[in-house]
Amino acid sequence: NISYQITDLSAGRNLLAFAKKNGNAFVMRTDERKCGRVRGKQKFVKCKERIEAVSCGDDVVMLLSEKGSVFHVD
Repeated sequence: NISYQITDLSAGRNLLAFAKKNGNAFVMRTDERKCGRVRGKQKFVKCKERIEAVSCGDDVVMLLSEKGSVFHVD
C-alpha cells in the first residue's frame, strides 16, 4: 500500500509536478549537477480548491481544480 496515491504527474525541462488523490499538489524544481545527478526540493502548492490535473511547461506549472479553475506556479 502506497502512503499517498498520485493521480496526475507532469514533467517539464526543469520541473516536475504531481497531484495526489486528496487534491493536494506538489512542485519540484530540478537542477542537474555536473556529476549527472538531478536534485530538487518538493514544495506543497497552497490552494483552496482541490487540484485534479497538472501540466508542466519549461518554467511554469498549470493546475486544474475540480471546479474548473486554472492556476499557475512560476
